[in-house]
Amino acid sequence: MADSKIIVETAGGISRITLSNPAKLNSISAGMLDQLNETLIRLEDDPDLRLLVLTGEGERAFSSGADVSGFDDPESRARARCAYEGGAELALARLLRFPRPTVAMIRGYCMGGGVSLAALCDLRIAEAGAVFSVAAAKLGLGYSYFGTQRLVSLVGATTAKEMLFTALRYSAEDALRLGLVSRVFPKDSFTEDAEAYLAAIAVNAPLTIRAAKMAADTPPEDELSPVLAAIAACGESGDFAEGRKAFSEKRKPVFQGR
Repeated sequence: MADSKIIVETAGGISRITLSNPAKLNSISAGMLDQLNETLIRLEDDPDLRLLVLTGEGERAFSSGADVSGFDDPESRARARCAYEGGAELALARLLRFPRPTVAMIRGYCMGGGVSLAALCDLRIAEAGAVFSVAAAKLGLGYSYFGTQRLVSLVGATTAKEMLFTALRYSAEDALRLGLVSRVFPKDSFTEDAEAYLAAIAVNAPLTIRAAKMAADTPPEDELSPVLAAIAACGESGDFAEGRKAFSEKRKPVFQGR
């Protein structure tokens, strides 16, 4: 649909991906999933990128979930559903594996597929007043495997099942208590607080953050040599030398990611 798209802006080492479908509370169309996948492919190799941020256009919603308007026609429903689910799996898997830290910046409604997208980011920050819900059971849709597994890893199997089985709505404070979000900032200072939070990540040593993300996301039964190599490389890096020098000189370090 012409009015559904993603907007990408990069400045100061931070790339911001905005879900833009305001007429439908930023519901996610198949075309947006394709654009997201292509954008992530392009950004993966950007040597200057420190941080990836996902957000929704405006203040009303991060995303109201999947745009299922293309599923109405009985003759094309199965084909449209398969295409959508295929695009979702590609985009969600790529977001999960993205090599830089990822943060979902959530205002307003975060529903269904929006929860899945946010959950696959490393961190989630929410505005007080944000609302979370997974309503697939009210629509008869199957919720994505990646989204379900990530939800379980964040809030535990029992709470994830409650969210999926009941389709209840949760406040930002509920989401913080359950571990679905990392921080909740007040409405009147959300932009300033969120920007300070993002800057605190972007200014830190990229190689250290990359190694930490690899270590946190790699289960012990997997091959660990790439993780151990990434950790060891930090100790031999110019950034480590800069960090030591800055500490002795009582100034803020300037990391280059090498």
